[in-house]
Amino acid sequence: MEKVIYEEPTVEETGIEETVKAIAQVCYEANRAYCATLGGFSGPPWHGAPKWHQDSIKKGVAHFIKNWDLTVEQLHELWLNDKREQGWTYGPVLNEAEKVHPCFVPYGSLPVEQRMKDYLFSHIVRAYLEAYGAIDQLKAAAETKGYDA
Repeated sequence: MEKVIYEEPTVEETGIEETVKAIAQVCYEANRAYCATLGGFSGPPWHGAPKWHQDSIKKGVAHFIKNWDLTVEQLHELWLNDKREQGWTYGPVLNEAEKVHPCFVPYGSLPVEQRMKDYLFSHIVRAYLEAYGAIDQLKAAAETKGYDA
């Protein structure tokens, strides 16, 4: 039986939207696995995740592609700004219907377990871009299309 080798499609083959979605899905699933190690609810798989959650992660990936040297603090601030624009506020327990989130605080106020999520996200996106040598290519495509998720 012949061995089949899977080759990741290039940016040219998939386009920026599909590339962002693929990276976002990996980030989401890694975060889900990390949450499971903490003993908390890890959420549904990517395909069952709420659209707002998928869109938020894709937006974060797109921001990172355009500005891949962002710090985790800056990534969190972008997330906060996005949530604020959508009407979210702080609440001790995540509640999608009421748009309250326990991480709606300055980065320095997050517990280390929550800060770890930002590190995982940034390292996954950076690794993907570096591994495929796609940083400059994706940045140019994102800027040309004005893509922001």
